[in-house]
Amino acid sequence: RGGVTGQVYVRALKIARVDFSYYVPLPEVVAVRWCAVCQAGRTCLVNGRCDNGEKPKENAAPLRGGGTLTIVMRNAPLVAYHALSGALDASSGLASISASLGATAVASLVRVVFQGEDVSAFELAVPSAAAGEGLAEMSVPPGDA
Repeated sequence: RGGVTGQVYVRALKIARVDFSYYVPLPEVVAVRWCAVCQAGRTCLVNGRCDNGEKPKENAAPLRGGGTLTIVMRNAPLVAYHALSGALDASSGLASISASLGATAVASLVRVVFQGEDVSAFELAVPSAAAGEGLAEMSVPPGDA
């Protein structure tokens, strides 16, 4: 409603409050793709395809090992790496990045494909393993670890 002309109105600051906190989101693997043979060049997958235009296998690799896993993660810790080769920067103090595949197999880093604020991709060499299904777990220590 309107005010009365000539009348003085006192304005007061109104404040609303709510508890708020920032958090560090947990890393999450969003895709695992395996290629028997990689594309030539900087990354194994080009336009989502392995060498010879083959589609990569999703969430699986053969028992015999070999080939390359491309693991895409959301909220992975940022690591220092060489943009041209994808190799970890030795001066960062980061020893390695690996993935355990089931109870016995450990895939080792080939290169960092890319890193962004939200999404990162890593390529790992696939070891031979025992038959069966198991939990796959990616380990990316923080760059200052």
